[in-house]
Amino acid sequence: MKHTKKLASLLLTLVMVLSMGITAFAQKVDAEKGGSATITINNASKGETYEVYKIFDATYNNDTGAIAYTYNGTLPANSYFVQDANTGAITATDAAKDSEGFLNKAATDWVMNNLKGDPVASAEADGSKLTFTGLEYGYYLVTSTHGTLVAVNSTQPDAVMNDKNYEVPFWDPEGGKTIVTDGSTTADIDEANIGDTVNFRLSIITQNFTKENDNPIAYYTIGDNFPDGLDLIAINSVTVDRTPVDYTPTGNGFPITIKWADENGNSLYNTDANLVVNYTARLNDNAVIDGDGNENTATFTYGYYNPENPDDPTPGKETEEDSAKVYTYALGFKKVSDEGTALAGAKFQLPFYVKEAPAADGAYIYAGIEEGEGLTNTLTTTDTGLIVIKGVEPGDYEFSEIKAPDGYNKLDGPFTVPAARTGSSTTTTVITRYLDEDGNVTDVESDIRVTYEEGNISITDLGVVVNKTGALLPATGGIGTTIFYVIGAILMIGAGVMLVTRKRMSK
Repeated sequence: MKHTKKLASLLLTLVMVLSMGITAFAQKVDAEKGGSATITINNASKGETYEVYKIFDATYNNDTGAIAYTYNGTLPANSYFVQDANTGAITATDAAKDSEGFLNKAATDWVMNNLKGDPVASAEADGSKLTFTGLEYGYYLVTSTHGTLVAVNSTQPDAVMNDKNYEVPFWDPEGGKTIVTDGSTTADIDEANIGDTVNFRLSIITQNFTKENDNPIAYYTIGDNFPDGLDLIAINSVTVDRTPVDYTPTGNGFPITIKWADENGNSLYNTDANLVVNYTARLNDNAVIDGDGNENTATFTYGYYNPENPDDPTPGKETEEDSAKVYTYALGFKKVSDEGTALAGAKFQLPFYVKEAPAADGAYIYAGIEEGEGLTNTLTTTDTGLIVIKGVEPGDYEFSEIKAPDGYNKLDGPFTVPAARTGSSTTTTVITRYLDEDGNVTDVESDIRVTYEEGNISITDLGVVVNKTGALLPATGGIGTTIFYVIGAILMIGAGVMLVTRKRMSK
């Protein structure tokens, strides 16, 4: 879901500008029009450009407070303002007012499209109160690149406005909580081996003000709830619009707090700024194998500047959560005879290392491709004939038999086993290159299903690796005198045959 850009130059308000006192800590911009009137925007948002347009002239009676508006020229036909043909005086119709007496959106849109003209003053806000000075009395339109409408009573004589239509801060629709999978590529889901490092990113579209409080946002606090299968390694960076900023961690990790306004309530960063946190975590031995994955959830909160006590901000509301998942899988096979009997004593070479001692569920835990203490890259089957390894990425893994069970032929080549998704998922594989009863290499296709429930791993409809017994060979032992008896018997039989033959010939 893409973030819809705010429309530039929507109306802030139409205000009657009158003389007023200048608030402390205000950013002052002289319009240089020779007047004594001012406009102050209490919550002018840092980085936004504000433009002031004079719509109507005004006269003001200091004794009675009476205000009279005039328009220099003929007012275009409309439903919102009436111009006296003789005096040029302007009055607003009921159609121009909302239920509270403010100028409604339809009327302000008409002003925007028909009377705006050129700005008499403009300024980029620095995060403090923004005051335009040196203005003549008049009815003014104030716009902002922020694009939101401020509801201010246009008849108030102090000409102070508050923007009441800021959005609340929100997770970046293009990726709030994500996993960085390849350089700058992000995703909500990743697949990893146990022991792998996973790179997370949080992205928030900030605001300096919200509707619920006239004071600026003073801080943002970001948290992340790690499951048992993930350990935080480090918070690598915290940036606002790609510029590194200071933050306060809790211990060595989350939650972290970023200061957003100074001691005078002036915003430190532009509104709509992108607040990004990059951090790494490691998938550990407690990782969930497939199922619902290893999900961790991030949150952020914010608080408002408190002018009565700047050191004690007013808490704001907590945002919705956003999460990402890391999946890891298992693989396995069963060593059997040609009759389907499980075989112990078959030793296999692995394409990686595992921990020497299996986990409580009987499965071995993936430990990477580098050798180390307590690791092995060979496994021998027990009476179950099973070898199960958990914590691997998807893919096909090649195994080789380096010792067959006693009385059986060793496989003459490697075979492949895929990492299978557990639960209800079934993966089909081809187990290749084992010897059949005639000594021929043959292929077999079989389903693998690895199920992990409540700490127990089992394999059903398993891809089996079959060992065949050898062909029956003669018994062994010394020949002794047997050979002489055999030869003697052959000679005696031959002599008898010759004797009978000669007698027949003599007759």
